[in-house]
Amino acid sequence: MDSIARAAAHIASEAVGAPVGEPVVVGHSKQSVVVRCSLDGGSGSVIVKAFSDEPEGRMSFTAGAVGLSLGLAGLALLGVNAAESVVVVMEDIGSVPSLARHHRQSGVGRSCQRTRELHL
Repeated sequence: MDSIARAAAHIASEAVGAPVGEPVVVGHSKQSVVVRCSLDGGSGSVIVKAFSDEPEGRMSFTAGAVGLSLGLAGLALLGVNAAESVVVVMEDIGSVPSLARHHRQSGVGRSCQRTRELHL
């Protein structure tokens, strides 16, 4: 995971056009690793999401990149790298609970899964 975080930091640096600080892993799943990289000078940070190269990871990457590029996620898309690795770089809105965690805790994910099962 450290090598993924370092690669993500390198891509973040390219996306923002400046060096970034040491990446800190803030979340991970079987499909992705999410890291926060501080910007030089303490002027904030960016979030980098590196996806697995497996089909599920590539589908998640595509959905995430499209959603961010269309402004559907509410976050600014700062960069995408699908050539070397499957990564999106986005603005950081701070340390708040993730939408995925909120959905798991509230049961939204189970409701969505049940809906899919009913329609199949």
